Order: sequence, then C-alpha cells, then structure tokens
Amino acid sequence: MNPWPMASSVFYRNPHRDEMIGSDPILKVENLTVAYRYGRAWLDAIQGVSLQIKPSQIYGLVGESGSGKTTLAKAIMGYLG
Repeated sequence: MNPWPMASSVFYRNPHRDEMIGSDPILKVENLTVAYRYGRAWLDAIQGVSLQIKPSQIYGLVGESGSGKTTLAKAIMGYLG
C-alpha cells in the first residue's frame, strides 16, 4: 500500500527532463563579488560566488540573516546600482 496516496496524483515527471538537464545553463554566475560603501571603506557583502542552474533544476537560497541572500538575488537580476 502506498504510504503517500496523494503523491502519485500530484507528482509529474517531465519526459524531456534528462535531455534538458544536459543542455546549457539558463543561469550562470562566475566569481561574483558585491561590495557596499561604508564611510570611506568598501565592505564585501558577497565574495567570489559562482553557480549555474540548468533547465528543470530547482534550487533554494538559504542562509543566516545578513549572509547576502538578497544581495546575491538583486545582483543577478541587475537591481543594484
């Protein structure tokens, strides 16, 4: 008996998933560093971050408060000025 009776009706597997994972990344970041000015000094908020995400891959971004999650997301989207 299936211990998760709803799982089979909710889960969908893309038949092209394996082909898509082998393709080029849809997001690629290499050696990203973002610094903020603090008085006369510059402080690195994130330093040397690299990642890539291929089609159909799903990731979560987790970390402690102040670890740079929002800075990373805004830098990737081009929202930092």
